[in-house]
Amino acid sequence: YLCNGKTEGIHHDNILDTAPQCAEEVHTLIHEKLNDITSVFDDFGHHENLTNRYKALSDWLEKQL
Repeated sequence: YLCNGKTEGIHHDNILDTAPQCAEEVHTLIHEKLNDITSVFDDFGHHENLTNRYKALSDWLEKQL
């Protein structure tokens, strides 16, 4: 289970500015190599929406058991 935010790093004036693009590339590469993986993006930054992210992870884990 891989989750990233679409706006992670966008307000930095350094390499973190490219975090959303890098995360998207990682998600794509993982999907190409592994068939059974769940990867999602939400509309938030790195430290935002954590409660909902943990809930989504918990729900996903429950379905896996």
